[in-house]
Amino acid sequence: TATRERLLSGNWNYDGDPEALIDFASINDSFRNNHVQPVGYRCITADIAMRGSDKFVCGVWNGFILVDVLVMPKSGGKDVVDAITALRTKHQIPASNVLYDADGVGAFVGGEGGYIPGAIPFHGGATPMAVNGSKENYENLKTQVYYKMSERLSLGGYYLEALAESQYKHEVIQELEQVKSRNAGDDRKLKLIKKEQVKENIGRSPDFSDMIAMREYFELLPVHQRRKSAYR
Repeated sequence: TATRERLLSGNWNYDGDPEALIDFASINDSFRNNHVQPVGYRCITADIAMRGSDKFVCGVWNGFILVDVLVMPKSGGKDVVDAITALRTKHQIPASNVLYDADGVGAFVGGEGGYIPGAIPFHGGATPMAVNGSKENYENLKTQVYYKMSERLSLGGYYLEALAESQYKHEVIQELEQVKSRNAGDDRKLKLIKKEQVKENIGRSPDFSDMIAMREYFELLPVHQRRKSAYR
């Protein structure tokens, strides 16, 4: 693997997979990109432990700077809601700037009858969002945000400050290395390798990369919605 080539052979520039969407240098840079300015949305993206996930990961963003992160083992609903609410209060973020993985157990967080009214549900299997009125050729919404994240991160547009000195940094690197395309097939849509394959490759669910990629959802909103929900 690429990780083994770097660690055992000392080849730190090794990028062995042509299907990888992010090169290793760009991944490393994302932890030290202090040129990224805190402009745009202040928001929260939450990947809730479910369906074999190892942990609940919640990130706080100021623009494209990850300024705070909370990691918890698989937790009950009240723990998840309390954690998100605490981060909202700490960073003064309105509920409408909270995006959470709504599949499975995540469904209780927001929406009608949810515990954080106004929070936005994210359904990775949904149809990709139109950009400037045009449809985009991705397999689903999750693929769309991952491709957008990969492009921005490769251009030095992310600063994962809250993870730079974290015990989870190596896990984040592993997960971002697993952001890879797969054969488009007959429909010619852009696709990612299956999550089951990622889990087999690294031995766990890619909770950090999911949380990071979800940040791109806010950039896909129509301009009038972005202005409405932006917090300065």
